[in-house]
Order: sequence, then C-alpha cells, then structure tokens
Amino acid sequence: AAVAINFATWGWVNFVSLDHAGRAFNLRTDDEHFQRNMPELPWYPNAAITAFVRDRTPAEAVLAAPSGSNGLYLERTLYQDQFQSEDDLSNPEDFVTWLKADGVTHVYVNDFVVGQRGHGQAWLARPDFQAQYLTELVCDAGQCVYELK
Repeated sequence: AAVAINFATWGWVNFVSLDHAGRAFNLRTDDEHFQRNMPELPWYPNAAITAFVRDRTPAEAVLAAPSGSNGLYLERTLYQDQFQSEDDLSNPEDFVTWLKADGVTHVYVNDFVVGQRGHGQAWLARPDFQAQYLTELVCDAGQCVYELK
C-alpha cells in the first residue's frame, strides 16, 4: 500500500500535474511544454527566456544570476547566487572584473526569485548597475536576460 501511494504521488507530480507525458512521448515540443507549464513554476526560467537563451545566445555563453533559480532548461552554464552587494564588494567595477574572470557573458535575473531570497540589493539585481554594466536582451514576466558589457 505504501509503495502504491508513493508511486501514485510520484506519477501525479511528474506526469499529470505538469503534463510531462505529452513531452515525454513527443506529443508536444519542448517550447509548447514550457509555454504551458512554466507559468506554474516561477522558480524556473519562463518559456520566452528559455527559448531566447537556447536559440539566441552562443553555445559557450555563461550566465550569472543574483539568486538561486532553477536553470535546468536554460541549456547554458549558470552560476547562481551571485548576490554580492555593496556590503560585500564596494566597487562594482571589481565585481564586473570578477564576473569576466569567471567567463560570465550574460546575466539572468528572475525578479520572483530575487524577492523570495531577499537579494534586491545584489549588484546584478540593481537597476543602476544594470543600466551601467548590462545590455538588456529580453525581458518577459519579471525575468530578464542581459549581456555583460
């Protein structure tokens, strides 16, 4: 009985509630799956962000994010928890140099995750930092991808 209950719960979560079966059996494309299900999962990049990163950034692109966000579907290297702020590193130029030394080329910001984690003062989440050091490439539903200048 316990195995049946656990298997039923696992099956519901993985195949029914998010309709993974359509994707698993190639009844839907990845993009159709993302458009349908990502609004239910604000911790994940949404469909527009996922498609943009996959289709419009170089395969060797490296992204940084100011807060832990599930970047599984981005198909690029994602350095998470880059939440250094003025308290940690007072000079934003030093932070940019540090990012470039790690090979970071792009930045992904998910406002929901930044808010949930309380990282609004992180350099990457600050509008003044973004205006000076980042070029906005795409924004959709509180999620943005930038290119590091």
